[in-house]
Amino acid sequence: MSERFIKKLRLVLENGTSDSRKEWFAVGDYKKMPNEAGGMDTALPEEVSGLF
Repeated sequence: MSERFIKKLRLVLENGTSDSRKEWFAVGDYKKMPNEAGGMDTALPEEVSGLF
């Protein structure tokens, strides 16, 4: 899976969602804000591009 494919997939999945209307939300790019998934730690935004 390439970085280009991942970003394209994010663009397709997130385009037109309620989050896509938020100024800080990065449709088609890596996240800009930290998130949480089920109480588990996730990568910080500045770490994401170096993880694959």
